[in-house]
Amino acid sequence: MVRRPHSAGGASSRRAITSREHHSPIDNGPHSADDLNRDNDQTDEKRTVLNELRRRQNEELLKVLEEEHHAEEQREHLLRQASADRRERVRMEQLFDKERALTSERIMQLTDRHERALAAKMDELQVT
Repeated sequence: MVRRPHSAGGASSRRAITSREHHSPIDNGPHSADDLNRDNDQTDEKRTVLNELRRRQNEELLKVLEEEHHAEEQREHLLRQASADRRERVRMEQLFDKERALTSERIMQLTDRHERALAAKMDELQVT
């Protein structure tokens, strides 16, 4: 006859604990499974909100860049037309340099505004 250790089961007065009766330490308290699922859902929602903000910001920046690309094509066209008159060409180049500088400043300000808006939204959502 083979003897089994007492812990191996067999004829014991202890009954098995079912999964419904067993409470894991992670099933309650501040970090329960439900809390973790809720946290994951909230994290997904926050990620969605931030991604949507980034998408809108990228669209806005892309629009400005496309406008500037079109303006640059117009400048090149105007310079080709004015190539015979040196003084007019120099005047136009100076004007275009100013336009480019203004556009560059506009893009930097837009980017700065986007960064601040994203940081504010992250603070609001308490995302690190």
